[in-house]
Amino acid sequence: EMIEAALPDTTVIGFTTPQDAEAYLLNNKPAGIVCDIKMPDFNGMMFLRNLELTHTMIHPFIFYSGYMSEWKDQIAELKKSGTVDGFIEKPNNGELVNFLKKWYKVT
Repeated sequence: EMIEAALPDTTVIGFTTPQDAEAYLLNNKPAGIVCDIKMPDFNGMMFLRNLELTHTMIHPFIFYSGYMSEWKDQIAELKKSGTVDGFIEKPNNGELVNFLKKWYKVT
């Protein structure tokens, strides 16, 4: 809701499992992905790797998570590679909205 409020021409589609998101991405190309790192039975790093392997990577790809410190080594590598466009620690909703506004050039 916060993204749709800040970017009124945006539709946000949420998924409860990474597998559902991966299935969606096989036939759809959203304007961006905001992904948590920690998920039940899966993690955002695995999701990201699957996107790369299936050539369904979308930009911007943003990790938005309260578990950044647990993944600091992997995040450091991703920052070097440029694979991920943003890393935002929850619950900083304002930073996420500002990042998206800047990416999509919305004032």
